[in-house]
Amino acid sequence: MNKKVKITLISVCSVIVACGVFFAGFLTGRNALDKDVQTLNYIITMYKKYYYEESDDIIGLIEGVLLDKYSNYYTKEEYEVIKKTSLGRREGVGFSYDVNTNVITQVLGNSPAKKGGVTEGGKIVGIGLTADTISSTSDNTVDNLLSDIPVNTDFIFQVQYGEEVVNHTVSKKEYTQTYVSYYDETGEYGFTDQSGKMSFERLADNTVYPMEGKQKTAFLRYSGFNGLSNGTEGSVTQFQMALDRFRETNKTCLILDLRNNGGGYMNILEAVSSHLINASDGSKNLISYAEYKDGAKSEFYSTATDYNRYNYEKIVILANNGSASASEALMGAVLDYDKDNIVNVILEGTVGNGNKVYKSYGKGIMQTTYTRVQGDAIKLTTAKIFWPKSKISIHGVGLTPSLDKRILPESEKGAFYDALSLCK
Repeated sequence: MNKKVKITLISVCSVIVACGVFFAGFLTGRNALDKDVQTLNYIITMYKKYYYEESDDIIGLIEGVLLDKYSNYYTKEEYEVIKKTSLGRREGVGFSYDVNTNVITQVLGNSPAKKGGVTEGGKIVGIGLTADTISSTSDNTVDNLLSDIPVNTDFIFQVQYGEEVVNHTVSKKEYTQTYVSYYDETGEYGFTDQSGKMSFERLADNTVYPMEGKQKTAFLRYSGFNGLSNGTEGSVTQFQMALDRFRETNKTCLILDLRNNGGGYMNILEAVSSHLINASDGSKNLISYAEYKDGAKSEFYSTATDYNRYNYEKIVILANNGSASASEALMGAVLDYDKDNIVNVILEGTVGNGNKVYKSYGKGIMQTTYTRVQGDAIKLTTAKIFWPKSKISIHGVGLTPSLDKRILPESEKGAFYDALSLCK
C-alpha cells in the first residue's frame, strides 16, 4: 500500500471514529469533560481552522459517513417542521409529480390542488398568475415557476389530461392534509374543511375510479400512516369513517389502494390494521415485531379488532414500488391473518431497464427518533421488521409475486381494473 493511500484511509477512519463519538454523545448525554467529546471537539476545531476544503455543512458530512438514507439529524427548526407535518399541517399547493415527465403522481387530500380539481395522471403544461401570463413548463421547471408565485395568491395551474388542457385555479397556502379518499358507484367521498370544520363529504361524481354496476364494491385510497391529530383531522378516524360508509351501504368487496403510501407511524398501523385482520372481534393481535441489534425484540399489536363488523367477501390491495414501510407491514399482517383466503395484492408494474418490475419498495426496517432538551433530534434506524406469523422480512426485496401466490402482477388492463374483476 503506498503512503498516500494509507494516509487517506487513516484520515477516513479517523472521521468515522469521531463521528461515532459525536452521535454516541448525542444519545447518551456525555458532558464536555468526557475524553471522547474533547477529542471530537479538537478534531472539529482543527478541521474548521486549517482544512483546505472545509465544508459549511459539517453535520451533513457526519450524516453522510455514518447514517443510512432513512436516518437524519434535525436542527430544532427542522424538527419543528417534522412535528407539524406529522399532524398534517402543510404549506404549498399539495401535489407530487415526476420531474422527468411533469406527470402528477399524487394530489394530497384537502390541499389547494385537490380543492382546485387537480387529479393524478395529468401533465403539468403551464403556470401563471392569470390565463394571459401562463409560462410553459417546457421552457421552465415546475419548481422554478412555482417559486415566483406569492403565497396566498390564486394562480392558474394548467394541466393536460389526454387531449384536453384544463386551467385549474389554485394557491400556495397552509392547509391540513387528509389521508383517505373513498369511491363507490355514487361518487367520490373525502375529508374537507371548506365549511370550517373537517368533515366526510361527497366531493364529486366518480370519474377517477368509475365503478358503475359495482354496487357491492368500494375503493378506499389511503395515502399515509400519518395525521396524529385526534378526530376527523387524524388518519385513523378518517379510515374508520370511510369503512363506516362501506358497512352502512352494504358493501362486501374492499379495494384498498396503498400505491405510493410510504408508511408512517407504528401506532397508526396498529389502529388501521384492527379493521383488516381476520381475528376475533375485540381481540388485540400481533401485527409486526422488531428485532434490535442487541437481539431484543418489540412486538406491535392491533387495537381491538372489529374485522367481522364489515362482512368482507373480498379484500384487494393495490401496491407499487412507492408502497413502503408501514404499507408493507400492513399487507403482511393482512395476508398472514387471511384464514378464509379472500385477500389478494395486485402489484402495479414499474419500468426498469426496459422491463416491467412488479414489487413494493422493500423497507422492512424501523427508525426511532431521539430528542434533546435543546430541541434538535436524531432519527436512527434501530430495528428490522418482520411479519407476525410467517416471520418474513421484506427489507431490500419488497412484496413480489414469487413471495406468495396471492400476490399478483397487474395485467394489461391495469391494477384498478384487475381489482374490479376480482370483486363479484
